[in-house]
Amino acid sequence: MKKYHLGILFILITFLISCGVSKKAALTHEKISLARRTISQDSVLLDSLESKMERQVANRSMDSSVANNIQTIIEKLQNDLKNIEETVNAADLIAQNKANLRGKKYYHYANNYLSKIDSFHLKESYRERVYELLNEAVSVDAFRKYQMGAFFKPGAYKIPYSASKVVEEHFKPVIDSIINRSNKYADITRRVHIVLVGYADALSFSPNTPLYALLKSYTREENPEKGLLNLVLSNLRANELLYHIKMLVKENATRFNSYNNLNIGYVAYGRGEALPFPNITDYQVDDERRRVVVFYWSVLPDLG
Repeated sequence: MKKYHLGILFILITFLISCGVSKKAALTHEKISLARRTISQDSVLLDSLESKMERQVANRSMDSSVANNIQTIIEKLQNDLKNIEETVNAADLIAQNKANLRGKKYYHYANNYLSKIDSFHLKESYRERVYELLNEAVSVDAFRKYQMGAFFKPGAYKIPYSASKVVEEHFKPVIDSIINRSNKYADITRRVHIVLVGYADALSFSPNTPLYALLKSYTREENPEKGLLNLVLSNLRANELLYHIKMLVKENATRFNSYNNLNIGYVAYGRGEALPFPNITDYQVDDERRRVVVFYWSVLPDLG
């Protein structure tokens, strides 16, 4: 009779273990299947964002320096998906043998991979917010161009103090947009990118003038060509406006959520005699539309 009871107990334990293994197997396959669907959907989304960004760069709605930052973010997210995909494949391989889901083998082989998959699923909401911010960043509205047409006279690069109010009126709306976008995504770590690109017309410079001497000093060349001098001039214009933009951002600092923890990056450079906007086809040599500084901005997730 004792042997009979032991036999029944053995069968019961075996049955319970078998049920436990079956449940683990079903749960494991469910997690793997869900992870693969999510990885596939995220990959398609990132590819779409990359394509949008490339179109924006092509039509100059996005500056290349900002595009490089977005590309770096996309590549990191794609690499994260690749790593979790490798984890999912490893978990799937282990789960194909139910013996690996029993007792110590489960914790030794499968549990580590499944924990990483669980973590991936738990971060889904955060990833969705990151994708949402990236999508806004590569949209047409996220990169508005602000130009100071006719603001710089031929050969000029300084913004007079008397024009400070004009600068504020002209750029206050874009600062408002930056603040609104940043605060909208205050729940994720983010970085503000502000880019100023200066341009110049194609006029020559009279030697033996203070302006010529100044521009020449930046080139370190004995007889700099006109194009190089205009490149220096366009760079000075971009950096002059950058100074005023920084002051404007500082004045509005209290409107940013957690301003002290917000990373704001500034870039200013010149493109010389290059034509600012490809849609304008009737530029002249001394065209005031070439003496501009173009403003690009974006708020991007900071993935560390």
